[in-house]
Amino acid sequence: MNINAIYRHPAELNAEEMLAREHPYPESFALAERTVERMNRARTGLAHVMTELLPELDEEQGVVLNCWLNKILTIIDIARIDAEGRA
Repeated sequence: MNINAIYRHPAELNAEEMLAREHPYPESFALAERTVERMNRARTGLAHVMTELLPELDEEQGVVLNCWLNKILTIIDIARIDAEGRA
């Protein structure tokens, strides 16, 4: 039996609450609009990790993780800009 089906960590519940959509996408949403909206939610999640969770790590772990998260954030921002240009 999968324990995750029974127990979900509080952090997972917080992340889902912060990042999930409350309602399905409207029928009128184009692919680019959905992409922009998803990239905004991903950016919100990364910003939370970088400002709230990252400072709690030891210095070396924080530096390494910050490098990775900054690169991921750049990819998200570029994808969002591209999608906004098509929306």
